[in-house]
Amino acid sequence: MPHKNHYIIAYDIVSDKKRRRASELLKDYGLRMQKSVFECILDTRTLEELICKLDDTIDPKEDSVLIYLLCSACVKQYRFLGLKPMRIDTEFDIL
Repeated sequence: MPHKNHYIIAYDIVSDKKRRRASELLKDYGLRMQKSVFECILDTRTLEELICKLDDTIDPKEDSVLIYLLCSACVKQYRFLGLKPMRIDTEFDIL
């Protein structure tokens, strides 16, 4: 089984239609943490697949997607204020 890493993916997309498309796409790869922030546990091949799909979705002249790799120690040390995120600390596979 390929090694998987935790990623935080955040987006700022101007068009409602493209933003909805990106959101629906990301739901297939991870968990929504906030309106435009997802946590994903992905192997390298799946990450590259997702990047290609997001790249096809956005307009690079007006939109942005940020992808942060989280080390295993960082994943365990997150902090939050207010409502606790709907985060689940288990891996899952895309079928």
